Amino acid sequence: MRRTLSLFALLLTAPALAGDYNGDGYDDLVIGAGEGNRALVIRGGRYGLSTAAELLPSTFGLSIDEARGMGQSFASGDLNGDGNDELLIGAPAATVFGNSYAGALILAPGSGVGPSATGAVVYNQSTIGGGGHAYKFESFGAALAVGDLDGDYDIDLVVGTPGETSGGLYAYGTVTTHLNTSLSTSSFTSKEWYQDTPGIDGAAASANRFGSAFAIGDFDDDGAMDLAIGVPGAHSTTVSADEGLVEVLYGTSAGPTATGSQAWTQDSPGILGAAESGDAFGQTLESCDIDLDGYDDLLIAAPYEDIGSTSDAGAVHILYGSSTGLSAAGTELLTPASTGVLSTTSSTRFGAALRCADFNDDGNPDLAIGAPGATVSGRSGAGAVVILYGGAAGLTSGAVTSFDRSTTGVAGDPVASAAFGSSLTSGRYNVDNADDLAIGAPGDTVGSLSGAGSVTVLFGRSTGLTTSGSLLLTGDTASLPGVATAGEAFGFALQ
Repeated sequence: MRRTLSLFALLLTAPALAGDYNGDGYDDLVIGAGEGNRALVIRGGRYGLSTAAELLPSTFGLSIDEARGMGQSFASGDLNGDGNDELLIGAPAATVFGNSYAGALILAPGSGVGPSATGAVVYNQSTIGGGGHAYKFESFGAALAVGDLDGDYDIDLVVGTPGETSGGLYAYGTVTTHLNTSLSTSSFTSKEWYQDTPGIDGAAASANRFGSAFAIGDFDDDGAMDLAIGVPGAHSTTVSADEGLVEVLYGTSAGPTATGSQAWTQDSPGILGAAESGDAFGQTLESCDIDLDGYDDLLIAAPYEDIGSTSDAGAVHILYGSSTGLSAAGTELLTPASTGVLSTTSSTRFGAALRCADFNDDGNPDLAIGAPGATVSGRSGAGAVVILYGGAAGLTSGAVTSFDRSTTGVAGDPVASAAFGSSLTSGRYNVDNADDLAIGAPGDTVGSLSGAGSVTVLFGRSTGLTTSGSLLLTGDTASLPGVATAGEAFGFALQ
């Protein structure tokens, strides 16, 4: 049960779909150096990941202050329908109009050579629409998501501003949705959402951080995607803090609506466990159709959940979709112990990152769960990742395995505070049909550089993820542009 949120905890975002930024049919991997103000785009290809390009503030004509935090969040989608995905890059610590940490969002169009500065657009809260204004410490762009929220087959954009402050409330948080997104705000239909929006359950309060995480899925299978919003700082009393809450807005032909919205906490009827101060329920979200019934399901992490007397062990809740939307019927609770491959120890932070994918190409969704605080070979905070393979009856019917830096075939050694598993993404980086997994360890030591960070890539096969041919990428990897820097947190965010 933690009392304060670290920078890593504040800015973790829900994973989104992988991107193919050059239209060659292979997914590309994007790595953010959260404190280094840069991002790397590594091309996928027939034989796997290959050439890379470095994106810096100067790439887009920005100073470091104007793009500070660049690479702390990402999203991708083909916004203009040209066959190349666009890359959206959050810079939630950017200075705007002299206001530090106001936040910015860079939209880099896809092209035959990947994300391009040509035609790139830089948004802030004052320019993107929705009625917001760029003020200090609001962290616009800390969370990003894309999906079809109105069922028109176009990609729509969601942007979180969890530090939004006004009316005597600080960091209560807002979310803006932008329908019919292309490359220009002239085509946007924008709306701002917050907990005091009529129809939304709950009330805005200081430090709620509404909009810290997103998951988009069609929970009622009506053709319009629905939006789950993480509110990890929500609390039920003045003496509690960071219990957490998830708001769900259902999609319609006109976009998300507060009508019929849901608010989920660990005290909601049917939800296993109980809300406690410091759980941060909703800090990480993911969506996929786990049981293949046609309705997307919602995974909600409470990475600081206490298990018995073990503090901050972490837990993941599964809510299943239905014709009427998400329901607590049949809800499941995953913990380190329930997986059978991870010990329940303090500060494990099981669920700090989540990723649904099909790692063995059997048609069943699999789930990767990050546990960046796990102790490995006696090294606290070295981190681990648990893989639950889906089966005919869902996640609990398939095989379970785990990976960490002591696993045979995984390059490198366990390093204290490396936080392996802090971020996760997946994509098909090579010619086969199984998804591959990238794992961020933003606290990893590279040479003598503490906190330089690293990323491990495991490739999918018909038998599941394998360490054969796995990659260890750092800022000093010879094939990558740039150099490793102490404290830059390479791997902070992945796309």
